[in-house]
Amino acid sequence: MYIFNELNEVNFESVVKFLEHYKNVSDNVFNVTTEAALELSTHIKEGLINAISEIHPDYDASLEERLERARETFRNSKSIFTTNYDLLLYWICLIDNTSSPCHNMKDLLWNSFQYGEDVNGLWDNDIGIYYLHGGLHIFPSSFSGVEKISTGSRHTLCEEIQNKIQNDHLPLFITEGTSENKLQMISSNNYLSHCFRELVKCPDQLVVHGHSLNLEFDEHIVKAIGKSYHKHNKSKIYISVFDFENRQDVLGSYAVSIREAIKSYFPQSTEFIFYNATTHPLAT
Repeated sequence: MYIFNELNEVNFESVVKFLEHYKNVSDNVFNVTTEAALELSTHIKEGLINAISEIHPDYDASLEERLERARETFRNSKSIFTTNYDLLLYWICLIDNTSSPCHNMKDLLWNSFQYGEDVNGLWDNDIGIYYLHGGLHIFPSSFSGVEKISTGSRHTLCEEIQNKIQNDHLPLFITEGTSENKLQMISSNNYLSHCFRELVKCPDQLVVHGHSLNLEFDEHIVKAIGKSYHKHNKSKIYISVFDFENRQDVLGSYAVSIREAIKSYFPQSTEFIFYNATTHPLAT
């Protein structure tokens, strides 16, 4: 959209705040009515609501079955870091909270985010969930910096998000933009900064599934992972490559290009292990 390009901005909230501030100054200081700014702000919010409705899957029995399979896969993990801002992982956490006696998938967002650099709020058997780029269910909060939608049910979550947007509350999530843009937004929010620090602190070997590790858009993620490997002397990283036809030449080419692009961020001894993303349980 033109306004995003003119402001060199990719954050919905920042653009809407700019337009509303512009309208207030024009109306109250210069006594000039600027309905165009209000209409554009409304258009952005409506566009976001429509995108959620059109792109995001509905919660139904078929999806719940797939999410349950994903939950079983995730239960073998100690930590889960995601750059996806859709509701799929949050739905999995909600299923875990109702299906598991331990319900130990924790995102640190009970009433609000309240943990700092040295406290993560997790018990030994808990699985930490970290939304590195925010999420549709996470909203800025003047009290704690961030809060999540925790009312209602899995079936009404999209509707609740749309209602909050209509009432001038925009979710905290990072969509497009360069790696530098994304890192600036992460640094401006306590919760996102905490998630990012936890990625660097993570002592376990990582499985990177469904992420391109593109340096233009996500160099900050690659740097953080590389730092964690230097910090904890980890030896192996598992990275998915995607090809539905399972052509070994294509998979091999993808693997070589990814390894060559990111290897300088890792210790020289790191072993890069690539696998076909379609063979992972999360792809079924």
